[in-house]
Amino acid sequence: MKKLLIIASAMLLVACLPEPNNSPLGSVNLAVAAASPDYATSDVILINTVLEIDEVFEQRIHTTNPADIAIAFEAGELFRLGRYGFDSVSKISIDTESDVVSVDWQRSVLGDDFSANPGDLLALSSRQAYVSRNGSKDLWVVNPAATTDADFLIEKIDLSAFANASSGNPHMADLEWLDGKLFVLLTGLNDSYAAAANSKVVVIDTSTNSLVDTDTTMAGVQAIELPVRNAGSFALHDGLLYVAATGDAYNYADTSGKYTGGIATLNTTSYATALLIDDGDLSAAPYGNISGVTVSANNDVYFSGSVSWGNDKVFVLRAGTSTPSEIVLGTNQYNIGDLLATDDALYVGVQAQSDGSENAGLKVIDLDDGTVNRLIELTYNPTQILAL
Repeated sequence: MKKLLIIASAMLLVACLPEPNNSPLGSVNLAVAAASPDYATSDVILINTVLEIDEVFEQRIHTTNPADIAIAFEAGELFRLGRYGFDSVSKISIDTESDVVSVDWQRSVLGDDFSANPGDLLALSSRQAYVSRNGSKDLWVVNPAATTDADFLIEKIDLSAFANASSGNPHMADLEWLDGKLFVLLTGLNDSYAAAANSKVVVIDTSTNSLVDTDTTMAGVQAIELPVRNAGSFALHDGLLYVAATGDAYNYADTSGKYTGGIATLNTTSYATALLIDDGDLSAAPYGNISGVTVSANNDVYFSGSVSWGNDKVFVLRAGTSTPSEIVLGTNQYNIGDLLATDDALYVGVQAQSDGSENAGLKVIDLDDGTVNRLIELTYNPTQILAL
């Protein structure tokens, strides 16, 4: 799973970075979306873990507006999304020769909606990208190379036919692409944001931007129904989409569907689905509400779950096993923003605790034995981690 700023002054546009150890920015391998503890300010943090000492470049591209952001690294370019109420996409430029970070451009993705609330951006090239818009029925096809606002929007793809909400809003979330097909995750929420139906995945042929019928035995164009509700993020690995779903965790008036999430898989060729990890029920929910998933090169599935505020945990389902085990982050309370498995390590974004027991940062975990070997300390709370 699966991005911005309104420029207040020229000081926010260009920031010169320090040059320890022969331009370390050239080896930056992680980008992190982060928020201040009061969620009034956001930041895009760049991290270099290639050197002997981790290099962290933060508060270079940060702003009080937008405060709620996501990031995407696509077609070799870094983008930032301003979410609810900000409704914009910005391209972040990294000049490795001069160690300068800048904002190349910012475009609105609001359209005619109250708030488009963009969730993800996926670029196939410098001139063709897709933006999921959680607050709208329309997926946008955009041109990141456009030189004017008028040329940015290429096409709208109406997904209202797959909505559970009577308003026609399908509540889009994450995006993934493979073999000419764009996979669009729909949460299945209704207009009250309750997880009243299973989540779905819509498939789009990106050569024509037309919907793919995933079940020709039924009339009309069909989406893929998942065996989980309130799905929020994809992890693509070896032709399988791993889908993390929270369930109806935030419907406090009716807790009967609280544990209707888990980890599902979707075969990107056959469209077959399966429930890999069941999150349990009200009587026994060993992982809490599942919030994120990532898969390592050796097919180990890592996921995060939230039992309650301050009681977030990380689990691993080792390849060839059937029961997940917990990875112990420490003895304190934890709120997890995101997690990412790379070839070298598992990175878990932990947020600062108000009692000072934990600082914000990335816990770096050994993939072989699941032990924490260090914390990459950050100023702001990490909310999303991407490999560059």
